[in-house]
Amino acid sequence: MRVLVVAAHPDDTEFICGGTVALMTARGDSVTYLVVTSGELGLLPEVKDRRVREQEQRAAADCLKVQAVEFLREPDGQVTDSLSLRSKIVRSIRQLAPEIVITHSPVYNLGSVRYSHPDHLAVGRATFAAVFPEARNRNWYPTHFSEGLAPWAVPEVWLCGVEKSNYAVDITMHLDRKIIAAGMHESQKRHFTDFAGFFRTWAEEVASLHGLAPGLLAEEFHKINTA
Repeated sequence: MRVLVVAAHPDDTEFICGGTVALMTARGDSVTYLVVTSGELGLLPEVKDRRVREQEQRAAADCLKVQAVEFLREPDGQVTDSLSLRSKIVRSIRQLAPEIVITHSPVYNLGSVRYSHPDHLAVGRATFAAVFPEARNRNWYPTHFSEGLAPWAVPEVWLCGVEKSNYAVDITMHLDRKIIAAGMHESQKRHFTDFAGFFRTWAEEVASLHGLAPGLLAEEFHKINTA
């Protein structure tokens, strides 16, 4: 199975769905990351090089056996749901022909500011529009076809950060690898007092919320069939 993860910042990938990505690659799925910004606003003021976070993201992706990582280098904190951004996402969809696209929710989650970063919302909206109607419609971005690309209808979209998600993925066997991968984002670990404990508690809460058996760990998504 081919999976495209479209994220706003380096570390959104591992933090939100790293366990699911670990599960997917372990069973042989091909996962690609499309990271819209380089997360430069998440660096300390004295660190000027955005490649720091790109290097962290590549190291994390390697831990999870992700096939490829592409950075669009949109300015961090200024992402908008523009036709320019959509066209880039559509190009990736048409190149990769994914069966699943994982991305941010396009709507505010009033239960948690964690999910409602403006860049997340903008990427969610742009990706949702790229999936439907744009990537499947030959009249959108016809210059792509001179590159040998063809329209592609993504069968499923999995949204992260929806207030009431409808799908849980059991990541019990993959949490440790998620934590190792997330730990590659060294520049972001200063925000945590108990880095591993944060992810374990979060996964426990999600599993409980979705009625999984005690002791299991999960990540949650809102799964949409696009047919």
